Amino acid sequence: MVPHWERLSTNIRSHNVIRRTSANNNSIDNVLSLSFEELPSYLKHYFLYLAHFPEDYAIVVEDLAYYWAAEGIPRPRYYDGATIRQVADGYIEELVKRNMVISKRDARTSRFETCQLHDVMREVCLLKVKEGNSIHTVEIRASTATSQSLCKSCKIALHQLDRSYDPKWEMRNPKLKSLLLIKKKSWEKNRMTSRLCFTRLQLMRVLDLSYAVFKGGKLPSSIAMLIHLRYLSLSEAIVTHLPSSMWNLKQLLDLNLDVKGRLPTHMPDFMKEMRELTYLCSI
Repeated sequence: MVPHWERLSTNIRSHNVIRRTSANNNSIDNVLSLSFEELPSYLKHYFLYLAHFPEDYAIVVEDLAYYWAAEGIPRPRYYDGATIRQVADGYIEELVKRNMVISKRDARTSRFETCQLHDVMREVCLLKVKEGNSIHTVEIRASTATSQSLCKSCKIALHQLDRSYDPKWEMRNPKLKSLLLIKKKSWEKNRMTSRLCFTRLQLMRVLDLSYAVFKGGKLPSSIAMLIHLRYLSLSEAIVTHLPSSMWNLKQLLDLNLDVKGRLPTHMPDFMKEMRELTYLCSI
C-alpha cells in the first residue's frame, strides 16, 4: 500500500509546476480529497486530529488513543464496550486500509505501535483543518509564535520549545480546550517555565505539561478548576507537590505522573475520587 502512495507522491511532485500554473490547479487536491470525503463522519474527526503532529513524526498509538478519548468525539455504537485502546486500534486499521496513514506494528503483539500520515495525505489533512471550523490547531515554534495567533486558537500543538517559552498568553484564552506538547528528546535542555493559572480554562480537556518547571515545585491548586479535563501529563516535569484540590478532576481518563528524575512527590489521597481514570503512569 505504501508504494502506491509513494508513486502518487512522486507523480504529484513531478507536476508541481503545471499544478501551480494551470487554471485547474486544484484538480489534484480534489482527487486526493475524495478519500477524505468518503470517510464516515466520526472517522473524519479522528483523521483531522493527526494534523497536530509534525511531518514524518511517528505517533505513539497508545498516547493517541487517550488524546482521541479525551476529545470526546462520538463513536459508533459497535464500539460500545470496547476499551480506549481497542477503539483506537480499530480507527487506525480503518485508516490504514484506506491508505491514509502508515503504521508500524509491535512484532510480539501485532498491535499498532506507531502511525503517521503519508506526506500526500498530510497535505489533505492540513487543508481540511484550515477549511473547517471543527478543529483549530496552531502548530507553533515558540520563538516565533505571537500571543495574538495563539489566543484565537482552541487547540494548540507545540512542536518546539526554547528556554524563554511560557504559555501564559495561551492560558488566558477561555476557549482553549487542548494544549498538546509533541515530545522530543531535544526538549530535555529546553524546559517550559510555568507560572500558570487555570481559572479561565473550564473547557480544557487535554493538558500536556511535560517538561514544565513549576515555582517551588508546586502544581497550582487552581488546576482543580479544569472540571472537564480528561488528559493530564506531567511527564518529565519538575514538580514535587501535587495539590489536594486535584480530587475535583473527576473526569480524568489518563494521568501521567512520571516526573523528572523520579523526584519525591507529595501526593494527597485524591485518586479515589477519579472514578473515570483508566490509565495511570505513576512516579
